[in-house]
Amino acid sequence: MCGIFCTFTEQNCSQCLLLENHKLCCKAINNRGPDFQRTISLNVNDLHFIFAVSVLWLQGKNLTEQPVQTNNGTFMYNGDIFDYTKEICEFDPSESDTLTLMRFIESEGIYQALSVCNGPFSFIYLDTQSCKLHFGRDHFGRRSLLIGKLDNMFIITSSAKRKSNWEFIELPPLGIFSYDINAKMFELTAWEKKSENFEQKLKEVESFLNSNINLKDQHNEKQKINFRLPYKEELNIFEQIKSKDFESNIRFLFSLEQWFSKVTLLERLLREAVRKRVHIQPKECSSCIFKKECHHALTGVLFSGGIDCAILAFLCDKFSSKERPIDLINVAFSKTNNYNTPDRETGLSTLEELKELCPDRKWNFVEINISEDKLNEKRNQVIADLIYPLNTVLDDSLGCALWFAARGENSTYRSTCRNVSCGRCATRVWRKNFVEMFSVQTGFPKSCISKKKSVTIWFTNSKQ
Repeated sequence: MCGIFCTFTEQNCSQCLLLENHKLCCKAINNRGPDFQRTISLNVNDLHFIFAVSVLWLQGKNLTEQPVQTNNGTFMYNGDIFDYTKEICEFDPSESDTLTLMRFIESEGIYQALSVCNGPFSFIYLDTQSCKLHFGRDHFGRRSLLIGKLDNMFIITSSAKRKSNWEFIELPPLGIFSYDINAKMFELTAWEKKSENFEQKLKEVESFLNSNINLKDQHNEKQKINFRLPYKEELNIFEQIKSKDFESNIRFLFSLEQWFSKVTLLERLLREAVRKRVHIQPKECSSCIFKKECHHALTGVLFSGGIDCAILAFLCDKFSSKERPIDLINVAFSKTNNYNTPDRETGLSTLEELKELCPDRKWNFVEINISEDKLNEKRNQVIADLIYPLNTVLDDSLGCALWFAARGENSTYRSTCRNVSCGRCATRVWRKNFVEMFSVQTGFPKSCISKKKSVTIWFTNSKQ
């Protein structure tokens, strides 16, 4: 993913202060995009801006340099476009998504362009025609974007350092935030469907900025996304379960139309999501960007051997060239240098299942062993800044696992993947809810509800 950065203040302030702001975040931003980096300065009315970007090339036949500048503005984009929800813009996967989106913004407007994009993103866009700075994240907040304030200076950035005079918050994905350069005020154009805590999150941003935010609602009806638990009536099917045999019960559930239709819908959506991510990336690995031929691994999976990553690996095999291996990246942490952790053992076990199911695929099982000393060193030097301002135990544990996995490196092998899929936490969520519910309904011991059996059953059904 790319790194994007913008800092601005009134022109009567020293430009050296803005350069110091850039220096504060420069290393963190550059680490996010090794393929291209650029910094530019601009003046708009009485404000001075510095924009910086680093590009990680993941889509299109050719790398697109950023910031993208036209007569209408300056655009920086960290994201992917897989398609559009409406047929209002021709989508060409071989073209840079950044250039496609910039043209769409200039023809249709910033809100219309971004609201129909399917894919994760964060962006910063200086519209010199309207004298507004727009910035924000996709509806689910799948790309990071922070906002910081110090006196009369602001920073909007993908990453920031913890230890500084600046205070940052993670910008909530409420819609498109704007700063009106002439009126000196913040605005928010909300996404069509709002989260249930929309008002609370908006107040938190206003409190942080010490400024009211003018809410511009594009819609007459206020729709809200409701991620609800299943209704009691929807769970009545579990009362029909009589057998003590786990595999028989799963097959029974698959025989029910109510259950099977939802499973097949989820499977279809997941297959399509994996297909697009595999097909849309460039055909050269990170080591062969400027070469004509490449047969190295392009796709990898953060692989613990659980249900989530096993299914992702299985689907990646369906849509990847058989000439290329797929990297299964398995991270183990240890205080005693014994790396036979549960995830390592489960990973090796599931690897054997994948070999049986996908015999034509070469699987690279990449063992990444991290000692306690190395973990603490990298956590303090790098990872804590990457997850800042988040700092919970869960943020730390996921951040550490993802960072070491993304490096994909051990003493004998370095992954060449451009695209690493991750289903981390899905297994835990699935097991916590499903196993508890299944055990209560059937009386079947929790310890005997095998994750491996669940994976095998899914594979068997998906091949039919």
